[in-house]
Amino acid sequence: MKKLLIPLFAITLFFTFLTETKIKMYALYTPSHEILVEQFFKPSITDPSIELILVKEEEQTCDTVRFMHEGWTKTTIKKIELVLDAIDQNWGSFFIFSDVDIQFFGNFSDVIRQLIENHDFLIQRDNPKGTLCSGFFVCRANEKTKKLFSDVLTYMKNNKDFSDQRTLNRHLSRNKKSNKYDIVWDYLPIKNFFGGGTFTGFYWKDGTALYIPKQPLMHHANWVQGIN
Repeated sequence: MKKLLIPLFAITLFFTFLTETKIKMYALYTPSHEILVEQFFKPSITDPSIELILVKEEEQTCDTVRFMHEGWTKTTIKKIELVLDAIDQNWGSFFIFSDVDIQFFGNFSDVIRQLIENHDFLIQRDNPKGTLCSGFFVCRANEKTKKLFSDVLTYMKNNKDFSDQRTLNRHLSRNKKSNKYDIVWDYLPIKNFFGGGTFTGFYWKDGTALYIPKQPLMHHANWVQGIN
């Protein structure tokens, strides 16, 4: 019996370790984006070290599904509230936030772990100018990031024309060496994590060539208009 118990104990510890080391990835979507979730986003998450926490917001506040049209900010306020919940739930560790107009290409958790090691925050580069893209980021759950996103939420509630991305860029300076939150941050490498405007800064139109890096791990279909 003792000989049997030792291997069973070792197996239990192994699976406990696997469970505890999964990276939680949070995402929020409305009914308009369900087709993206089911056909592209969820099927592309094949990394066994990623635990997806998917929240469906039933209220479709932005009927046109177009960037910054009426109701857009109301939905993105829910997004920041989810980020603050994630910070509380992962205190002392880190998590990923992802929009759902995103596809992944293979395992990416090891890259994330290596990159976040000496940082509080890692984020997708939105365009050549260096705008922060709030659609995909890695965040340590600590006092500094909680203060940042608490301020972002307050500002959005008081300024209805400010989306989450515009507000985040207003609060976190592009000067990585200096910000009022003392957050150590960087861009995610564009050779692995990129979007529709990362290399161009222009809206993509049907028929326009799209540069694809040689080592893509994630593509964010931003810089387009509408679901189609």
